Amino acid sequence: MAVNAEQGGRSETGLWRRESRARNFRERAIKFVLAACAYVSVLTTFGIVFVLIFETINFFREVSIIEFLTSTRWAASFANPSFGIVVLIGGTISPRPSP
Repeated sequence: MAVNAEQGGRSETGLWRRESRARNFRERAIKFVLAACAYVSVLTTFGIVFVLIFETINFFREVSIIEFLTSTRWAASFANPSFGIVVLIGGTISPRPSP
């Protein structure tokens, strides 16, 4: 007498279907989590770009772009602030003296 797999209440087909449903659920959950992470990173990038643009516009309302590009004095924390980028670019480009 052969033993039938379905007699114990578990068939291989039914077990496979339950595992397949669980696997599909896990895969959908993982896809959802990964998509959420991707959307958060894209929104964070847009937020950073928005803040940089907003703050740049506010800065150039107070400081002339001509003064910013041509002035040779950078003193941001003094009573009479001056924002000249030439000094910063020159310090970045020029080689350091060897000791």
